[in-house]
Amino acid sequence: MRIAIKFDENGRMESYCSDLSVTTKDEILPSSDGFEFYETDLPITDIHFFVLRNGKVELDEDAKRSAVAADDARRRYLGLKSELAKIKEDIEQERFGLVRDDYAEKKTRAAEIINELRVLEGKQPREVQSA
Repeated sequence: MRIAIKFDENGRMESYCSDLSVTTKDEILPSSDGFEFYETDLPITDIHFFVLRNGKVELDEDAKRSAVAADDARRRYLGLKSELAKIKEDIEQERFGLVRDDYAEKKTRAAEIINELRVLEGKQPREVQSA
């Protein structure tokens, strides 16, 4: 595949022309400054991880792995926040006098989630009080 890409001074992909039908630099809008055409067999879905090394377009595997790990951590964080919100509602019901058979389990799970969230935020987990 032939694609127009602009790399920064460190060889990292800075921008690309998403119109794959473009064949000349003059067709790149709004400006073709810094763009060059490169031949590559790499999947276009990985374009944000393209680097230019010795005049050849390569995939930065480390950057891709880091981005995937960060995305997984973000998804885990959001999932835990959602689960914690539901548990907080259940615990609040107990405070208002509604009997819940699973109150102790909910409190324990909430403490586990809070500590896991703290770790994902780069903080130290807190000590959990025994019931």
